[in-house]
Amino acid sequence: MPSIILIEPKFQHLEVLYPQILFLLESNFNVTVATSEKARNVDILKSLEKKVNFIVRKKNEPLFLFLFRISRKKYDLTIFNTLEGSTVQYSYLLFFRKLQVVRVVHNLPPDQPKSLLSSKIQSRIEKSINGSVFLNRQLANLSGFSPDSNSGYFYPVFFDEFLKSRNIKPENSGCTSVPKLGVQGNVEELRRNYTGLIESVSRLSEKHKQKIQVHIIGNSSNQFGSFLKGNVKKNGLSEIFHFYDEYLSFKNFFRILSNMHFLLPLIDKTLPIFSRYEGKKITSTTSMALAVKKPLLVSSDLPVEKNITPIALFYPGPNLETGILEALSLTDTEYAKLVSNFDNLDETSFRCQHDSYMKIIGKAMIRNK
Repeated sequence: MPSIILIEPKFQHLEVLYPQILFLLESNFNVTVATSEKARNVDILKSLEKKVNFIVRKKNEPLFLFLFRISRKKYDLTIFNTLEGSTVQYSYLLFFRKLQVVRVVHNLPPDQPKSLLSSKIQSRIEKSINGSVFLNRQLANLSGFSPDSNSGYFYPVFFDEFLKSRNIKPENSGCTSVPKLGVQGNVEELRRNYTGLIESVSRLSEKHKQKIQVHIIGNSSNQFGSFLKGNVKKNGLSEIFHFYDEYLSFKNFFRILSNMHFLLPLIDKTLPIFSRYEGKKITSTTSMALAVKKPLLVSSDLPVEKNITPIALFYPGPNLETGILEALSLTDTEYAKLVSNFDNLDETSFRCQHDSYMKIIGKAMIRNK
């Protein structure tokens, strides 16, 4: 049985790691996951402890030494779930460059590198890597990789096994009563137009305000979260907005997500980092929408793949209230049609995404022989 090690150096992107493990297990690989102790104890990875092996970064162990320790072990293939950050990239060049390695690409590098050194490091990585897996079709097409390179894409949107084990069933009833609008992800000022969200809800009539709920599905106990809650209170919207002041386990995260009617990326041209979303960066909200089959409420500013449009409602620029009013106008039948469109997408087909991912893994394995 071929052996593969998946490396997640830090406490991030676990929602991308989990579907890959499922794909590899489905293809009868012996899977080892190397990660931090904190990540190892997260519920979504603990649910796999009887199926995969774990190598855990020791307490106070420098990341550099942890990666060196992993590189001394023999596997048929190494997959970096995240190959970002100077320490990880230096370690790759020192310890893994001559090994068979596939990387998952979350975002494309900026057009203007931070320095000449970072540009050279990126170039050496791309020349030595044995395969690149992009997190959607759009990133893969914009990457500039030659057609004969071992690169491709997949959508990491498969959590049914975990959801069933936690008795979580997505609620997809109509939204004619009180539609729940969810904003998922880290609660950080620069990532989403939270100000525009509050202003848009404030512009709604009292009648329409009473018909919606807005859930900020992330840990709001930080400084910006406090500012956000204060702004909501100042605008008299406390009855509408719901916050979560703790780190959400994946069980709680998916339970809340599964009860939403729409998910909101909240990305438009008013964001200082918007230009990154025009070709270099993707939003995890799309992946989460595909995972739990929740329609999107999206600014027309945000470039989305053509195949995503049947599962989304669009509003102009930062004027979210227009989208909210359209969502409120939907009949239960119209909402059900939006949800049913998910079933026609290759992105939500386990077999299609498994095969797309494993094609890259298979090519990298052949090169190892």
